[in-house]
Amino acid sequence: MNSELVFSVKNIFSEYLTKTSGSSGHIYNYHIPAYQRGYKWSSDPHGAVTILLNDLEEAYSTFRSQGHKEYYLQYITLKKNEKSRHLEVIDGQQRLTTLSLLISVYSLILDIENLAENKLEYAIRGSFFNDHIYNRENLSELLNTPWDQDKGLMLDEPINNQDVFYIYSAAKRINTFIGAISEDELKAFYEFILNGVKIIVNVVDRHVVSEKVFSNLNSNKVALTEAELIKGLLITRVSREHLQKSSGMTYREMLEFRMVIGRQWDELSRWTAVPEVKSFFFPDTSGIHGLLKLVANSFESPDNKLDQTMTEKDYPMFNFFHKLGNVSETFERIREYAASLHDWFDETSDYNLLGFCFFAKGNSSKRNQLLLKGFKSKKKVFRKYLLREVVRLLPQKAAKDLYYHLDDNDIHHILLAMSVFLKGRTVRFDFHTYIDELWSLEHIFPQSPEGKKKKLNQEDKDRIIEMLGDSATDKIRKVLQKKERTEDQKQLYYEALGKEPFLNSIGNICLLTSEDNASNGCGFFNDKRTNILNLISEGSFVPRHTFEVFSKMVIADDPGNLLHWTKKNIEQHTESIQTRIDEIKDELKNEDREI
Repeated sequence: MNSELVFSVKNIFSEYLTKTSGSSGHIYNYHIPAYQRGYKWSSDPHGAVTILLNDLEEAYSTFRSQGHKEYYLQYITLKKNEKSRHLEVIDGQQRLTTLSLLISVYSLILDIENLAENKLEYAIRGSFFNDHIYNRENLSELLNTPWDQDKGLMLDEPINNQDVFYIYSAAKRINTFIGAISEDELKAFYEFILNGVKIIVNVVDRHVVSEKVFSNLNSNKVALTEAELIKGLLITRVSREHLQKSSGMTYREMLEFRMVIGRQWDELSRWTAVPEVKSFFFPDTSGIHGLLKLVANSFESPDNKLDQTMTEKDYPMFNFFHKLGNVSETFERIREYAASLHDWFDETSDYNLLGFCFFAKGNSSKRNQLLLKGFKSKKKVFRKYLLREVVRLLPQKAAKDLYYHLDDNDIHHILLAMSVFLKGRTVRFDFHTYIDELWSLEHIFPQSPEGKKKKLNQEDKDRIIEMLGDSATDKIRKVLQKKERTEDQKQLYYEALGKEPFLNSIGNICLLTSEDNASNGCGFFNDKRTNILNLISEGSFVPRHTFEVFSKMVIADDPGNLLHWTKKNIEQHTESIQTRIDEIKDELKNEDREI
């Protein structure tokens, strides 16, 4: 797409065609090509024509009561054809046709010039529009002629086809709608339609194959997003405000100014779409859409709130932004907020603090709240807030017993902190891979040693008996000595393992990506250790703390056999975690005091 501008309905049917004239001279009209389907907008009570008319009436009412001057329709997509001296309508036929009908019927009722006359050219059934819509006398006859269910429209000769029926029905529905408007409001409403209703015009390059663009647009492969609508709105309004402040600006200078704003927008859009940026700040939506939502929420007031219940398809943000007053201020706020995000993303310490708050399990719903607080706070104030938020998410007591009675969220917070906040140095944590590969909790000593068709060797059986200690009854020992076990026999010692509290304590758990976790299966320590070393050598992302667990670096004194994970190791690991988490909290609190 090479041009995006906003025009009023009046502009669309008058000045826009003049301004779009090319080297070959004046462009006369909009051409609806043969590859498009016919007119299909229904005039039923819940059909598209009725919805548009009701929306226009509501927008006019809002304009009258609150002074909101503009109502925006969706894009129309055009392609210049200088050889045939027309603008080919690739997308937007239904809207342009309905507007043309509306203007034509209005001009008949008010007995004024029809701005839409001869402005639409149809490759199929174009003569009907010229003969019966643009011709005022014939339009009057059409509006007073009933549709015969068998023969169709009985004019000079019977006309009976689907798109003519829809055009006829739309004209009748529009006529009834206008007829219900009070005489005092009739002209004012028409002026609002001409000048207050806006259309965002998208012009594609001449070399683009029209049928391909049409196919993409109508198969939702190239969806027109709410962000694109807001872009067109802001470009138009910001340049208009600039024009009002700058006397003597030429039309070319205004277009150049719009191009500058467009480039600035595109830079924001590209940066927020970078996968690492998007997954960090906006994991649930497109990057630019997420940024716009943050800005909209920052502008919220009791009289102007963003409807959070509406989907993007309902354009809640577009409606929100077009009601705002100073759009130059809005655009500057978008740029300022993006700059703040950029700074936080690039600065490793801020990035780690924010990332921990974003992705600590159960805390992600506070992401937008955190960002809005950051936008509105001074840098030092916000950093103090982040430091305190991280401390809040970590366990507050330093009792070892606490680490045996934690829920999954708490365990996640602790183990994530062990990998994000390293002792004595600041290293950028890879949150993008953390999100993309879905880290999960993994038991170091397996809960179900024969899961996933694992075969036990004698050494594995010895490890199980050693881990159970006094809970290894004679029956369990006898079952384990069998070459193979039934499911009931497996459950016998699984249940015994499950009752050992230390096996489900934090000392027996680490973090792994879901893919690595699955590859480890239900293996014992040495199997997992070998697998993890292979994963690291292949470039797979393994968290720092997890690597230190399987290398037993987390155990400073007497790690024991490096190939086995014992009950003593679980106790030592628990103590190691407790010590390091207390250190992390002290480090964060000290920095908080020093700011």
